[in-house]
Amino acid sequence: MRVLRLGLTLILTLAIAVGCSSGRTSRTPSPAASGGPSHPASQTAGEATAEGPSGGASESPGVATSEPSPAQPGEPITVSGIEEEIELLDPPTAHAGAVPKFRWQAVEGATVYRLFVLDAQGHPLWAWEGAGTSVWLGGLPRPRPPAEAGPRIESGSTWSVAALDDDGHARAVSPLRPVSP
Repeated sequence: MRVLRLGLTLILTLAIAVGCSSGRTSRTPSPAASGGPSHPASQTAGEATAEGPSGGASESPGVATSEPSPAQPGEPITVSGIEEEIELLDPPTAHAGAVPKFRWQAVEGATVYRLFVLDAQGHPLWAWEGAGTSVWLGGLPRPRPPAEAGPRIESGSTWSVAALDDDGHARAVSPLRPVSP
């Protein structure tokens, strides 16, 4: 069983326990810049793990296991205590453009969503929090002009969304989905 450790502990910790201010975006420093491990594989996954396609997580009550499908490709994420999965709608996994718009299905009972984008090495590239179910990379309300500075995805990037309720408790999580320009 291959456990995907693309900074998942960092992502889910941020998604569930520590929040950005509503509607704000951030450029998240790499683990090396914050004094943490410089390689994602050296981090521990704790209770939140993502298993590769050959891993196959077990089904247990109170544990959400997001399984990839042709309509929802990506690495499954298993989180104890979460029974619902967020359906990711856009962008496509390939030919998404360097600054895509991210869209996902709303989750009943969720009042805030946290989106995380990782670079090809699994380091955090960009994060967003808000009540909406779509956002352009960089957080602008419109597509970013090509000459304007801001984050850009690269081949091998991935993304995931977590849904939280009014109390800040996680309601659902999406698979870690690939996205390339």
